[in-house]
Amino acid sequence: MNKKKKESHKRNKKELTDLESSSDSENELNKNNSRKDFSVPILLQESEEWLIEPFQNKKVNLNQLQQTHTFKETFYDNESCYHISVCCDENDEYYLFSILDDTDDENDEIIIQKHGFNKSELFRIPRSDIKVPFTRKLFCMSYSDQALLTTHDDLFKNVEMSYDVDKEELDEILKMEEYFNKKQYKIGVMYIGEGQTTSKQYLSNTESSQDFEDFLEILGDKIELHGWDKYTGGLDVSEHTCGDHSIYTEYEGFEIMFHISTWLPFKPKDPEQVLKKKHLGNDLVIVVFVDGETKFDPKTFLSHQLHLIIAIQPVIHEKKKKYRVEISRKNYIKEFEPYLPDPPLFELEDLRDFLITKAIKGERVISTSGKFLQRYLTMRKEVLTQIFTGEVDY
Repeated sequence: MNKKKKESHKRNKKELTDLESSSDSENELNKNNSRKDFSVPILLQESEEWLIEPFQNKKVNLNQLQQTHTFKETFYDNESCYHISVCCDENDEYYLFSILDDTDDENDEIIIQKHGFNKSELFRIPRSDIKVPFTRKLFCMSYSDQALLTTHDDLFKNVEMSYDVDKEELDEILKMEEYFNKKQYKIGVMYIGEGQTTSKQYLSNTESSQDFEDFLEILGDKIELHGWDKYTGGLDVSEHTCGDHSIYTEYEGFEIMFHISTWLPFKPKDPEQVLKKKHLGNDLVIVVFVDGETKFDPKTFLSHQLHLIIAIQPVIHEKKKKYRVEISRKNYIKEFEPYLPDPPLFELEDLRDFLITKAIKGERVISTSGKFLQRYLTMRKEVLTQIFTGEVDY
């Protein structure tokens, strides 16, 4: 090989080596950038069963828990309210109407809640819309229930019969209507260390990191379980079988007990950690704290109850400690607010509001989905049928 060919061969070989080196560097750079690109989900593994919630360039709306009307406050505890049960032959569906007739109402309207097999609806009827027959006016009588209920087409067109509802029956209606308005929630919190990918590893953790401990502090108060006299979230408060401590908080009128995976007792002779699974495996919502770069696959933590996962990872962004958040839900659970911002980064002090609001709202949405919805609709039908016919025993 002449001198020119040798030099050309060396040059080509060097260029090829430089190109390979450049390619490796570029791949590594892309890998690192994917970790820094906070618009790309990296914490949760998506699957056919589990959907990852997209990030949205919208203002985070945390005003999701306020309710302007509840059955208990508007009707059940109100002396100006009365209740009647009626039957419609067209579809054999029984209805109960809760009627708030407050003469001091400044809007001069009557508020009615219609309880049916599938849903409850709220109506506001102006008194001026109610037709009072001349004969009733002649004897200074007010409108009849039938006149009231037939004022609005969506209320009831064909009132067959009606009668008052007694206290026991009203209590059943209260249980039915407050099903979605509960004030107490339990939320799981599971710590995942660097490189951990199995349920056995997750549940074997008895120690964590300082980042995780800092995170727990913003969730609520560390309480001693023994003798605890508020909401327990199913934890034992007398025999120490669930450990010594947990995290409890009150938020906008709600009570929340957190099930902390590293604080629940670890049993060395039990590879399945049944006690931990008893609580974490029965939570509808779990917060997964990911320490490190390992991706969490929801399929690695088997639970029929788990429907919403909120994954949290401490990161450094612009030289500040932030918390990256990603969310995964079962594929039949509809999307709900508050949505994740883009990028999904939170200061530690802001994280609590978003997390608790998302978890509570999530439980409400889950309760109206899949098997939970069917269970609820069955309960509604049984309650209303029992009130009208007495044929269903509880």
